[in-house]
Amino acid sequence: MKLRSRPYHLLLFAGILFVLLSFFTGQNDTTDIHLHDTYLVIGHAQILWFFAFLALLIWFIYTIINRFLYSRTLAWIHIVITLIALSLLAWTVLFKFNAMAGAPRRYEDWSAFDAYTKFNQVITTFVLIAMFAQLLFLLNFLIGVFKSKPANLKH
Repeated sequence: MKLRSRPYHLLLFAGILFVLLSFFTGQNDTTDIHLHDTYLVIGHAQILWFFAFLALLIWFIYTIINRFLYSRTLAWIHIVITLIALSLLAWTVLFKFNAMAGAPRRYEDWSAFDAYTKFNQVITTFVLIAMFAQLLFLLNFLIGVFKSKPANLKH
């Protein structure tokens, strides 16, 4: 498997890595999401499974339509930005943010409200970067379809 000519295999590796990492999260490790009057509690393993699903889905799409892609360079840029964004999202959500550390779970500690604002800004930034990368993928595909000579990533 030549990684230079098939950079999308990095997504397969990342998907498998996210699944493997999900087995090493604590069973009670969760992330709490507050949306208006809804309180969601999501396990860290499920977040990693979602990231693995995204990486494997993009890898599967690449394996199907790689002959229509215009540029290998655009594919590399898309894959690297996507993997960096997913990794930073995973790192931020799973390991770096704990605004309620040390606070008893029986009441809401409103002194941590500013930390939630910062957390939301960081997460939003990473999600927007990931979405921008998907636009690069779409651009690469559309140019490749409408150009007469697409760059096949299997060579």
